[in-house]
Amino acid sequence: MLYVVDSPYRGRPDSFLWTLAGQEARALITRDIRSMLPSLSPRPPGVVLLRPPPEWRSAEIALWFQDAFQRLYQEDLVGHVVVVVPGQVRRRRLDDLP
Repeated sequence: MLYVVDSPYRGRPDSFLWTLAGQEARALITRDIRSMLPSLSPRPPGVVLLRPPPEWRSAEIALWFQDAFQRLYQEDLVGHVVVVVPGQVRRRRLDDLP
């Protein structure tokens, strides 16, 4: 796992991070729907879009993400965008994005 905030890639554009994830065959985990750029290649093998309530603080998001990630481990992420909201996980084919 690469935590962008603690990496040399901090502050790089979403297009760079999208392509880097694709080049390194890493799933992209983000809270920002605008960072999904399906027209760029290479694509990440999968995307996890986290949608916590806006009032949640970082500690709450971290605990929620840990729980959600354990459930996602059993999901097939490859080729999908997985949207995680509290109490719900939805999956959509990455190829179906506009």
